[in-house]
Amino acid sequence: MFKDQLKQLRQERGLNNCGLAEALGVSPGSVTGYLSGKVTPPYKKQQQFACALGLDADYFKPDIAEEIQADGGYRLSAATAAALMGISRDNLLDLLEEGTFTFGRVWKNRGAAKRTCWISRILFEQETGIPVPVKE
Repeated sequence: MFKDQLKQLRQERGLNNCGLAEALGVSPGSVTGYLSGKVTPPYKKQQQFACALGLDADYFKPDIAEEIQADGGYRLSAATAAALMGISRDNLLDLLEEGTFTFGRVWKNRGAAKRTCWISRILFEQETGIPVPVKE
């Protein structure tokens, strides 16, 4: 999980929150949010952070099985489902909105800029035939 990996890096490098913020090019408040788990930056931003720290760009790549298991394995995030399908998150949301796939629902809350979705792991597997790794 991003927050745990970031905490470990901070400890290994002997950095405090301000030092880590400077290395990442963000505010100390942002680092506090990341380390608490209240905020998780988009994966592209995580790749930028990894490069800023001299690591492989995929250092923070999430473990799909761990991400799925986080809620008991009943639903998928749009990012996880898209990764399993080999398409972008936005492409997946478009396909769900168009009705091409029926394993999830997409909506936009009033005044919100981003779309929200709910994807059923079971329906995803049935409809796509793509097995979803779930830790037992």
